Amino acid sequence: MIRTNQHPLSQTVQEGSRNTVDLLVPTKVTGIITQGAKDFGHVQFVGSYKLAYSNDGEHWTVYQDEKQRKDKVFQGNFDNDTHRKNVIDPPIYARHIRILPWSWYGRITLRSELLGCTEEE
Repeated sequence: MIRTNQHPLSQTVQEGSRNTVDLLVPTKVTGIITQGAKDFGHVQFVGSYKLAYSNDGEHWTVYQDEKQRKDKVFQGNFDNDTHRKNVIDPPIYARHIRILPWSWYGRITLRSELLGCTEEE
């Protein structure tokens, strides 16, 4: 099982903000858990996001909703404290995962954990 704790996506709001995770080897990613944060008393969180993936870190594919044949927008958080789990079905097989904020409250602030496993597991 992979577990990645990420905290770097706390920044001023700007178009194109993203959080990229290098899993080091191609990995089956089956889910993601997200959470917002509180900074100096200000509640901040990502309300929705898209996911992109890559094996080389240069060429990216945005995860698609298979039924609607368009970019999948995942439901994010509604506050700074609650954990929000999204299942990725079908799973993503990739080395790099990129979280692309779609909507947010306050500043873009996201803590995340990817769920899945490597081929050896």
